[in-house]
Amino acid sequence: MKIIKQWPVFFLLLAFAIAPLFQGIQTGILVAIHILVLVVFFKVFLDSYKKFRIPYNFLSFAICLFYLWMALSITWSPAPSISLHIFVWLSIFPLCFFIYSLKQPGSWSYLPIGILIVTLIFALIGIGQDLFLNELPRSLFQTRNTYGAMLNLIALPITAYFVSSKQPYNRSSILWGIILFILFFAVFQTNGRGSILSLCLGLIFIFVTSWKYIENSSIITVVIIVTVAFLFANIQTEGVTVNRLEELSLSTKTADPSAAVRLLMWKSAWPIIETSPIIGTGIGTFFIVFPAVRHPDDSSSGNYLHNDYLQFWLETGFIGLCLMMFIMVAISMLFLSVLKYKNIILHDRLEIIGLISGLFAVAIHTFVDFNFYIIAILMIMGFMCARIQEISGHYFPGLIRVFTPAHKLSKKIFILVAGVIPV
Repeated sequence: MKIIKQWPVFFLLLAFAIAPLFQGIQTGILVAIHILVLVVFFKVFLDSYKKFRIPYNFLSFAICLFYLWMALSITWSPAPSISLHIFVWLSIFPLCFFIYSLKQPGSWSYLPIGILIVTLIFALIGIGQDLFLNELPRSLFQTRNTYGAMLNLIALPITAYFVSSKQPYNRSSILWGIILFILFFAVFQTNGRGSILSLCLGLIFIFVTSWKYIENSSIITVVIIVTVAFLFANIQTEGVTVNRLEELSLSTKTADPSAAVRLLMWKSAWPIIETSPIIGTGIGTFFIVFPAVRHPDDSSSGNYLHNDYLQFWLETGFIGLCLMMFIMVAISMLFLSVLKYKNIILHDRLEIIGLISGLFAVAIHTFVDFNFYIIAILMIMGFMCARIQEISGHYFPGLIRVFTPAHKLSKKIFILVAGVIPV
C-alpha cells in the first residue's frame, strides 16, 4: 500500500528513464516527459491544500528570474516557435525543483534509490556497448560526454554517502562500493576528458570539505576503488583512457582535434555575442544564427556551442548569463550557510557536500560541453537543488514559508488553480 501511494515517484522515474531518448527534435518524447512531470506537479499541488510549502529564498527567486527572462527572450527571437520549444524543453529544471519543494517533508523515500537504479541501468548499457558491441559507450544519451556528466551527477553524492558509513566493512558498504566501482568504471570507459577531470575535481572537493569528519580508511577505500576502476577501464580500452588524458599535456606535439574545433566555434560565435551582448538573440537560436559566422574548418554539428555559459550569453544576453550565475551563487550560499551551522548533523553535512559536488562537477564540465541542455541532467539538477534547499530548511526555517490555502480558498478554486498553473 505504501508503494502504491508513491506512484508520483514512479512517474518521475519513468520520465527520467526516457529522458535520454530525447535528442532535441522528438517532440513526442518531450511531450511525454512533460505530461508525466506535470501530472506529478498537479498531484503535489492538490496535496498542499491544507499545508502549502513555498520556497521563499534567493535560490527560488533566482530560478524564477532566470526563466522569466528566458521566456521574455522569445519575443525578440527570429524564430519564436523554435524558442518556445526550447523554453519548454529547458523548463524541466524549475518544474522538478518546485515539485520537490512543494512535496511534504519525509515523503518520496523511494526517489533517491530509484534514480540510482535507473542510472545504474544507464551505466550497464554503456558498459555493454563497449564490451560486447564494440561501440562508443554513450548508453541512451546523444554523446559520451553528456552520458559521463550524468554519471558524475550521481556518482559523487553516492561517494559522500559511502564515506559517511561508520562501518566501512559491513555488507551494505560492500554493496555501495560495488555500485561506486560500476559508476567510476563507466565514466572512465567513456574516455571523455571533461567527464574524468570533473569527476576527479568533485572527489577532491568531497575529500577537502569532509576529511575532518570522516575516517581516513573511508577516503583510502574510495581512492582504491577509483584507482582500480581507472586501471580496469584503461586495460579494457587498450590504453585509450590514458592516451586521451595525455593529450591534455602542454608538451604534446600533436594538436587536439576536439579542442581545436571547440576553440574555433567559440571564436566564430563571439561576433554574434557582440551584436547583441545585453539581451541576446533569443533562447534556442544558436543553431539558427551560427551558420552565418561558421568557419569552413568547423566540423561540429553546429547545434551546440560546447560551452553553455557562452551559449546562454549568446541566446539570453549578459543579463541571462548573470541570472544563471545568480542561481549558482544562491545554491552556493545555502551550502556555505549549512556548513557553518554549529550543530549540523553529520549525515546532513556529508549529504549536502555530495549533492553540491555533483552540481559542481557538471558546472565545470559544461565549460566544454552542453550539459545544461540535456533533459535527464536538468531533472536531476532540479531535484538536487531542491534537496539542498530542504536540508538547509532544517536549520533555517525561514527558507520555506508555510500557509494553509484551505483557510482562504475553496477546494474547487484550489483545484482550478492547480490545473491553470502548469498550463
